[in-house]
Amino acid sequence: TQEALAALAGGSFRWSPLLENRDTKIKVSKNATAMGLQIASEKDKRWIDIYRLLKSAKEAGISLMACPLWVQLLQGEGKLPPEISTVDSQTLFKEMNQAKTIIGGF
Repeated sequence: TQEALAALAGGSFRWSPLLENRDTKIKVSKNATAMGLQIASEKDKRWIDIYRLLKSAKEAGISLMACPLWVQLLQGEGKLPPEISTVDSQTLFKEMNQAKTIIGGF
């Protein structure tokens, strides 16, 4: 989660060593698209566009919130895409308490 946040704040996205070969990346893009996830690049469907996935998640009403501690540690304030909210810890805990599903967290 922290690595993804660092990448979204201006770093680079690196694949896990087990998933970094070209064939696997293409397979992930193809399978995600088949599952209805808007993750494939519009320029070349074999490649992934993480920002497209963020936009489609937000359009579907999914709240994407960054961990305030990690935003501070990574100096990511003001650097994250607009689809990701930065909130204080109290707000984050309130939202987590009311959420039906949580993916990731601190």
